[in-house]
Amino acid sequence: MTLSFDYLKTMLESEQQQINHLLVIEDKQGKRIIALEAATYSVGRDSTNSIVLYSHLVSRQHAILLRVTTPETATYLFRIIDGNLQGKRSTNGLIINGLRCFSQDLKHGDVIVFGGDVRARYYATSNLSDVSFLESCKAEDVSGFLSNLSSPFQTLVTSDSELESFSDAALVRLASFPELNSTPIIEIDLAGSITYLNPAAVVEFPDILKAKVQHPILAGLVWTIQNGKEKFFVREVEVANKIFEQSVHYIAESDLIRSYIIDVTERKRTEAALRESEAKNRALLNAIPDLMLRISKDGTYLDYMPAKDSDTLATGNNLLGKNEYEVLPLAVAQQRMYYVERALATGKIQIFEYQLPLNDSIRQEEARIVVSGEDEVLAIVRDITERKQVEADIRHALEKEKQLNELKSRFVTMISHEFRTPLTTILSSAELLENYSPKWTEEKKLQHFQRIQIAVKHMTQLLNDVLLIGKAEVGKLECNPVALDVAQFCRDLVDEMLLGVTSHTVTFQNQGNCTDAYLDEKLLRHILSNLIS
Repeated sequence: MTLSFDYLKTMLESEQQQINHLLVIEDKQGKRIIALEAATYSVGRDSTNSIVLYSHLVSRQHAILLRVTTPETATYLFRIIDGNLQGKRSTNGLIINGLRCFSQDLKHGDVIVFGGDVRARYYATSNLSDVSFLESCKAEDVSGFLSNLSSPFQTLVTSDSELESFSDAALVRLASFPELNSTPIIEIDLAGSITYLNPAAVVEFPDILKAKVQHPILAGLVWTIQNGKEKFFVREVEVANKIFEQSVHYIAESDLIRSYIIDVTERKRTEAALRESEAKNRALLNAIPDLMLRISKDGTYLDYMPAKDSDTLATGNNLLGKNEYEVLPLAVAQQRMYYVERALATGKIQIFEYQLPLNDSIRQEEARIVVSGEDEVLAIVRDITERKQVEADIRHALEKEKQLNELKSRFVTMISHEFRTPLTTILSSAELLENYSPKWTEEKKLQHFQRIQIAVKHMTQLLNDVLLIGKAEVGKLECNPVALDVAQFCRDLVDEMLLGVTSHTVTFQNQGNCTDAYLDEKLLRHILSNLIS
């Protein structure tokens, strides 16, 4: 992160002896000082990087900075690697102190060039006393001032021969894995000396470097490896009221003992809580209101706890020692025994429902069968008669609601369809009157006014027919036939339907004399309108 100089002052006052890792960057945005505190940083042009460099010559993911712990100490250095964590190299590479390189452990005062025009200088110091000077001077002055400071620790330098033995991607992954791992990782040699601590180990066990092999995590490891045959073992260690699971590996090729340590304190507390809850669970079983049966593989009742409100024959005092087939109707007994056998065969809980004849009624029961021991099961039987009745009532109500919704949907669709034709007639006649009224005769105008009036009456009739349509849906539709000139009625209906319509035509033809027909005009209009449209 980019820090203000006020923050640097506060950091110096509170941590005079702490080693501060700083990166002074100069790019198109000017000079800025970044304190390196995280375990890893991505560096590049893309705005998603931890450290953004402002230059088109810099790759989107140009490099990564990895924090590497120094063996036998609680300090660390930073390793810069060209490219990203997947091993993809940058376009223009890294130049450190004038030399192009792929990876390097940074030393105090190193100058890094990204892409050719972004310059950075790395400093590691525990004594930045003249902060006021940093606030006022330019970038070059800062570099000159800081370069006079001595390095507070010896850095580790990776040799070229070591780098050559790895591929680029492999080197990145190898360098980043232990440092970024949140699990403490510790290595010691057979002499008991600590050869490696990752950052998580330093944080979890801050006194381990001082205690060395006397620390509980390291105590006895060398002796166990030298005197035992196991090259891998797991043990539990208690440190400062915490319990750790330590996986120990002996690496014979390098005579190193590596430990991976996991905090299992919460797990152990959970296990203890589970043991304590067993007694409560037994008490809860006594509070269950359902019938509980222990049944053997052959169907014999071994034990039972009657339901609190049960009145069935399955809770009689003479139940123990009897068989399912003696107590229950044959069909019910066969069904229950089928699920007893399935539970014993699969080890899985079996849940099923059945009907139990009881006096003059039928009782609905749900049984849950689970394996409780060798060749025996526990059956919990619940009366669900009332629940089943409620479910049936709900299903019936939902079906009625569904039918009602379908009725409403059909009604809305029909009304929308019926309103479309008269509205089209009104709109068409109104537009014609507006545009051609001066050119038309009074008779022609009157014809369109009459069409508008007819359409309005039709819409009014539609509104009056709402109750009529509702009656039709429930089977109470009435038919009121009157004398009707069917041919003229059809001509008028076709004219109304085709007003404003240009996509198709309708031709009406009639045969014979249709003037004396007795029909319900409203029903006929509804039928023919739907057929034509």
